[in-house]
Amino acid sequence: MKKSSHHLLALIVGLFIIASCSIEDTAIDTESIWVINKMELKEDLNINQYYQSLQANWANPREEGLKNGLLLSYDIVPVPKEEGKWELLLLTQYSDADQLGDFKSNYPNLIESTNPQGIVLVDGKGPRDFANQVDAQILSNTEFKQLLSSVNTGV
Repeated sequence: MKKSSHHLLALIVGLFIIASCSIEDTAIDTESIWVINKMELKEDLNINQYYQSLQANWANPREEGLKNGLLLSYDIVPVPKEEGKWELLLLTQYSDADQLGDFKSNYPNLIESTNPQGIVLVDGKGPRDFANQVDAQILSNTEFKQLLSSVNTGV
């Protein structure tokens, strides 16, 4: 990834996070961790159908996990890639590695409670029919903040 696109991506994520949870004022421990999944949207995608699929298959289990204390927050961030093309960042924040492990261990139960029939298809399509995961990262909250501040300072 070119340095400029890396900075643009970080800037967009930073602006979204600051707007939604005010990083400076958050009560979240500085050692919380972020799992960031970068999704590249497929050609001729119906974005509304993909959002429905993400809600059912990605967000609903995380909402259940949030209610059960298995994560701190989650969100979907659209990122412009190039003219007319988009990527999505799927962000999940955990208090620490133990909480991430607990979420992973409980994920089958979360899926079962939110989607008892299995993967929810939208117009016959599952999540992988709409997008491919092209990158995944786990960052500490400190690393996440450093990434955001490097955008602000131009480093």
